[in-house]
Amino acid sequence: MLPALALILQAKGCAVAGSDRALDQRPTSQEIRVPAARGIALYPQDGSGINRIPIIIVVTSAAIESTVPDVEAARRLSTQG
Repeated sequence: MLPALALILQAKGCAVAGSDRALDQRPTSQEIRVPAARGIALYPQDGSGINRIPIIIVVTSAAIESTVPDVEAARRLSTQG
């Protein structure tokens, strides 16, 4: 399900994107189709999407390990600026 925070930020005009660790395994699932229908880009959870948009905030949950490539990429970028 699409996080409410993503919908709120998008409604306020923010660019919103996300990632999914199983993006390639289930490209037609509801978890992939719903964000796409709302104009939210999804990327594989390999860190590649972190460089594709201007990052202001990266939001994770307790279910996302600190070793996930997206989290590691965001940390690297935050120490460069």
